[in-house]
Amino acid sequence: MGGFEIKSNAFHKVTGGVVVERAQRENCDLRAIIKVKQDDYVPEGVRLTERIDEKLFTAEFAPETLETLEQDDKVRSVAVSQAVRIIE
Repeated sequence: MGGFEIKSNAFHKVTGGVVVERAQRENCDLRAIIKVKQDDYVPEGVRLTERIDEKLFTAEFAPETLETLEQDDKVRSVAVSQAVRIIE
């Protein structure tokens, strides 16, 4: 990934740091629930997967996009999805 490194403690809007670090190592996209301040706003670099309401949606994006989301004044929060193990 060109030397780009994410320090999860550098983000204030983003939760799910362990998943972020794993996605960076494995070079795969992140999935998250994103809350924005403006109706129907979708930040650049984000692929909307499902809209929950006017300001809340699920999305996929590359780990490098986190820095842009953190700096975007229209983004309120980013909750990165974590895999859940099933216990039988």
